[in-house]
Amino acid sequence: MKQLQKLKSESGIAALIALIMVGMLTLIGLAAISTSDDEVTITGNELQEARAFYAAEAGLEAAAARLHFLSDSVGTITTTMPEGEGNLNGSSFSFETIDLGPVEIKTLSNGTLAGLHAQVKSYAMQSMR
Repeated sequence: MKQLQKLKSESGIAALIALIMVGMLTLIGLAAISTSDDEVTITGNELQEARAFYAAEAGLEAAAARLHFLSDSVGTITTTMPEGEGNLNGSSFSFETIDLGPVEIKTLSNGTLAGLHAQVKSYAMQSMR
């Protein structure tokens, strides 16, 4: 009879519930750590992507500025195609300019300069990180 009473008693149930709760909280904590680790990785990737984008854009700006400088220094449209490299925020870049054909004379058709003749030269600029 004494053994039957021990089986029906509820001693130890609080410890069992506490153990189950600790296990569940541990799983929730591990999931939160995993999620935050993924978020840190994603943020790092976005930072690298932004650096690469702005470094490439800086390369295009550098190519355009050098092309403008060369044209100003000779007083006409330059035939020298600039290329070079640089560094921006820890990201290096290189750029090149490609001549897309001869100078064309065009008449401007709209805007405040409509009716004037202009020399138009086409270039392709590439920037690599």
